[in-house]
Amino acid sequence: MKTQKRKTGSRTAVIFLALILAFGALGLTACGGSSDDSTSADAGGDTTVIKLSGLGGDPTRVDAAIIAQELGYFAEEGLEVEDVGVIDIPQHVSAVASGTVDTISLMTSEGLTAVDGGADIVQVATDQTTTEDKQHMTFLVLPDSDIKTGTDLAGKRIGTASASGGCTAGFPLEYIRQAGTDVPIEDIRAGLQSIPEETLVTALEAGDTDAIGVHLTKAQTEILYPDLRVLFTDYDILGEDGGDTGWFFTREYTEENPETVTKFIRAITKAQKWINENNEEALDIYREKAIAVNDDLLWVAHFSDDGINNPAGAQTWIDLFSSGDSSITLKNKDIKVEDFTTDEFNPNK
Repeated sequence: MKTQKRKTGSRTAVIFLALILAFGALGLTACGGSSDDSTSADAGGDTTVIKLSGLGGDPTRVDAAIIAQELGYFAEEGLEVEDVGVIDIPQHVSAVASGTVDTISLMTSEGLTAVDGGADIVQVATDQTTTEDKQHMTFLVLPDSDIKTGTDLAGKRIGTASASGGCTAGFPLEYIRQAGTDVPIEDIRAGLQSIPEETLVTALEAGDTDAIGVHLTKAQTEILYPDLRVLFTDYDILGEDGGDTGWFFTREYTEENPETVTKFIRAITKAQKWINENNEEALDIYREKAIAVNDDLLWVAHFSDDGINNPAGAQTWIDLFSSGDSSITLKNKDIKVEDFTTDEFNPNK
């Protein structure tokens, strides 16, 4: 996409980000859960109903579930998708736990903290991944800001959608840690600000914060905000091991419906591989079937072809949250990758 000026200044940009927050979608959201097995193919039925939330609800990114549905991959596995509609991000865990949804895509780091907090969920397959060109988050400053490095960022105000979130707070704290600083971690944590994502740019431009982190790629921020400067992306500090999202179910669901979980993984990873190989066709399908589309920002993330989990990525977050240098401190210092991820049900392994 060519760089273009904002049509109506920051107001247009705010609207774009409001859409991202409102529709949530599958790339940035919650956890997997348990469900009544009365319609399950595992119990001998012809069709298994599997409940998902917000198919096609992200106006900026193609999601694999709607592609799997439109290409018939779910139907091939005897799965019938029931879309329960868009669920607010803070409600994702409770929605899964209550059976409102059966599975959902959640960032691996958030799955870790949910399990550490007592949630009975497990990542059964990888969904989206971070690449050099397709990052999970980008951090921005004003063009004349004196913040150039992680050392400069230490002690400054950092605005993100959540001051304690796995990715939103974890990435800037790791950026600072890698740079090295004498600023006490308590002072760095004190600089974290929770600001609604749709107002982050406004807050930065108004001088209410010194840096912001948005769930956009570097290329997207350069289109939306050509007058802001990119400080770093998640890829810059953690490479391909920090931005994974995964498909989560409750362990109870996997125990009661193992064949359904396997069928879901087979269908969704078939779609993920197809998307990687057919970006333009995936965009065409999404434009036609999605709930909302922002053509200026619509893009295709990179997905895991086979869904096999990335232990190095999961361990990255365990190490980060056990270091004492993050906004999150794990309660269970002995937690292991296998405590919140499994490839047991993945037919591609």
